[in-house]
Amino acid sequence: GLLCVELDIEQMLFYYTLSLEIGSALRYLYLALEQQETQQLLKEQNQVLDYSASHDALTGYYNRAGVMRNALKMLHQYKKGSRFFAVMGDLDHLKQINDTFGHDEGDSAICTAANFLANALPNGCPLGRTGGDEFTALFFSPDDEKYVPETFIQTVKTSCEKYNETSGKPYYVNISIGCHEFFTDGTSDLTAMFKKADEQLYLAKKTRRENVVK
Repeated sequence: GLLCVELDIEQMLFYYTLSLEIGSALRYLYLALEQQETQQLLKEQNQVLDYSASHDALTGYYNRAGVMRNALKMLHQYKKGSRFFAVMGDLDHLKQINDTFGHDEGDSAICTAANFLANALPNGCPLGRTGGDEFTALFFSPDDEKYVPETFIQTVKTSCEKYNETSGKPYYVNISIGCHEFFTDGTSDLTAMFKKADEQLYLAKKTRRENVVK
């Protein structure tokens, strides 16, 4: 910067010193603002990394690590003996959609299936895409309410039926679902619970549509 003043020769040293102090203060202010911008940038970058570490890039829902972490967190929010359902879902015949209509359509079907599952779950329940066509979820079901797997599965089925009637897509979007009921006891092994749900999913897949091409 430039300091312009009228002065007597006797005052030169004073104003010279003053100009140095003002310059130093401005430099300090500039460095402080630069540091603040750098810290904000690092904070934003860390938020992006944290999101990427726990979310699926295609659907925006959790990935495997994210859904397991949030499912465990959910379990710890309820008392022992609470009823939960572990859920495994599978988009039917993704390979056929990819091979016949291309991977863009396959990605579209994956996102559609994820949204149908999310909309059918109670609010706040973790849902994740844990494989190419595989989804994992957990929901709490109070004994005094009627929200049970049959309700969840029927809601997803209805969504698929409505979509298939109006989408204009040359293929069907259907989702096979397996659910396993368990009660928390403080030592619940989520991996084991999801494995049991996967066994139910295997049975459900036996009744799926043989061909997704309309």
